[in-house]
Amino acid sequence: MFEQVLTEIKNYKTIIIHRHSSPDGDALGSQIGLKHIIKDNFPAKTVYVVGDGAKRYSFMDGSTMDEIADSEYEGALAFILDCGSSSLVSDDRYKKAAKVIRIDHHIYCENFADIEIVDTSYESCCGLITELALECGLAFSPESAKALYTGMVTDSGRFRYDSTTSNTFRLASALMEQKFDVNSIYSQLYADDFFFVRLRAQFVLKIQFTEYNVAYIYTTKEELASYNTDTFTISRGMVGTMSDLRGVDIWVNFTETEDKVLVEIRSSKYTVQPVAVKYGGGPRGSYGAFGRLERVYKRRSTMSNIDNMKKVLDKIKENQKIIIFRHFRPDGDAVGSTKGLQAILKATYPEKEIYLQNADFSNYLAFLGKEDEPLPNEAYADALGIVLDTATQERISNKKYELCKELIKIDHHIPVQSYGATEWVEEERSSTCEMIAAFYDTFKDELKLTKEAATYIFTGMVTDSGRFRFRDVSGETMRLAGLMLNQNIDVEFIYSNLYLKDFDEFKFEAYAHKKMKISKHGVASLFVTKKMKK
Repeated sequence: MFEQVLTEIKNYKTIIIHRHSSPDGDALGSQIGLKHIIKDNFPAKTVYVVGDGAKRYSFMDGSTMDEIADSEYEGALAFILDCGSSSLVSDDRYKKAAKVIRIDHHIYCENFADIEIVDTSYESCCGLITELALECGLAFSPESAKALYTGMVTDSGRFRYDSTTSNTFRLASALMEQKFDVNSIYSQLYADDFFFVRLRAQFVLKIQFTEYNVAYIYTTKEELASYNTDTFTISRGMVGTMSDLRGVDIWVNFTETEDKVLVEIRSSKYTVQPVAVKYGGGPRGSYGAFGRLERVYKRRSTMSNIDNMKKVLDKIKENQKIIIFRHFRPDGDAVGSTKGLQAILKATYPEKEIYLQNADFSNYLAFLGKEDEPLPNEAYADALGIVLDTATQERISNKKYELCKELIKIDHHIPVQSYGATEWVEEERSSTCEMIAAFYDTFKDELKLTKEAATYIFTGMVTDSGRFRFRDVSGETMRLAGLMLNQNIDVEFIYSNLYLKDFDEFKFEAYAHKKMKISKHGVASLFVTKKMKK
């Protein structure tokens, strides 16, 4: 598709890149990304980017436009990116160029370039530029990859919109082979100054700060009862309300219950797992996935991990009855990985008995369906038990796991406790759901992946990666997410159930934010009166 484009790039010494006016992330990302690709692969060429200001996207490296004279267009090649109509092009001097190439992903409206490449199957123009580089054998740099990835994120709605396909994740995976900070992109795109956070409809009821700028929320048991929702929604569900505050690297949510105080601690900068473990917490319940140290991407399917996967598969084949467990107070990864594995095994081995047996349930994840009815104690004796997404035995939801004849542990948390006869632990993975996706991918000639299984697994990958934001998200993560999308799952159904809120809830949150005050030292406070609680 891009052979002629590559030929023209080679033919011209000066290349000027345009895009539409009032640029979004995709327009700027494709423009900046293409500039870097050309300069990195053809350093002798002169490459300009032109157009109006970047405005809210001025954080993007290279977003300052070049100011050039009309004479630069003489004998030059001009690109127009992410623009469906000639009237929308920022700086119409492209008409002065010797040749014009347009690359776009919008619905075709008119022909206004010498070479037109319009493909609406791509979620973004950045996706098309990424495809151009891959098809033509052009190398990426961290700068080009970061710009293109930014545009893919914005135009796909964080990989949510209907235009997002498995091809989107394939291209994102290729970009993530370069070393750049994904978290910094999301922080710049979606984080607000604290003053403006209070105006948004988020459940920020009473954020406070320590002298070291650690943000925290403390919910008393009386307040908990007044919310008329489950503990999980307040404790783990609300910890994310503090995640995008500028200057806050650590945040904690305390929730009182009748017999204890639940603590959820997260960090965007520091590894906080040791703190949680030291004070009796569980590794997953006490740190954010992006609190891990950044790692250079490398293919995860090492021989040792494949060997562990093979041991798990052999045990599954040997047993007629399999009972699957996860941790209590389940999150999306725990529910997604257990339901996903069960669905894969049921489709592959219809003659086997495959059960989910857990002692609690999350209303937040009720859209994924119910779990199996409780089994009698005697049913466990001849069963293989598989525990997913659970670092320590005390966190296993159903204590009847002890009745199983043998136990397998599959987890992505730091290995603080060994409790399975067979163990497969990969702490560098973004989620246990990613591990289950890799399990299927490794043995796809033997295992069957259904649309139902892919829905469960993708849901867990989304939640535990912070919508593919956290630092342990890799190119491999994106590739496996794309594999799940190949099953034609309903991404909008997943996102709407996970993140959309009722209007009444938004109104309540907005009311609470209006009552917040900011001190001259930037400390936010909210005094909750009895009237507000009602």
